[in-house]
Amino acid sequence: MSRESLYSTLWSSSAEKPYDEARESEVARRRFGPALPAIERALARACAEGRPLRVLDFGCADGHTAEQILAPFADSIEYHGCDLYPLDGTLQRMSAAGFDARVSGAGLQGMPEDWTSFDVILALSCFQYIPDPNAVLAGLVSRLAHGG
Repeated sequence: MSRESLYSTLWSSSAEKPYDEARESEVARRRFGPALPAIERALARACAEGRPLRVLDFGCADGHTAEQILAPFADSIEYHGCDLYPLDGTLQRMSAAGFDARVSGAGLQGMPEDWTSFDVILALSCFQYIPDPNAVLAGLVSRLAHGG
């Protein structure tokens, strides 16, 4: 799938309304900015323990939304992006933005077993596509660190 096709699918862009990354960045910050205080508290705890903040971005797509929210802390985050398709572009994007990044295109069931003990799990705009949200939420919670 081309980048343009992916953006068209994810952000409902078209020839009449092309994808506008600046507009989408502003929308992401406005929609998900309220999560920042909780992320900052988790980051402070991780830093006090002398380790990076472990973040799982479930349903990450290209990582754009998480990048907009987490960019100020990129050098202190171990980013794990998970979705249902190959994520080479996501890995490149997040690595270029300064994150220690890993990706898995195998969904929750195929996520690496050692992807556990996350301080923060983001699931930004993905649950509307999930047939059994209770099961997925339980699976994600099982990968959350104590106090995460």
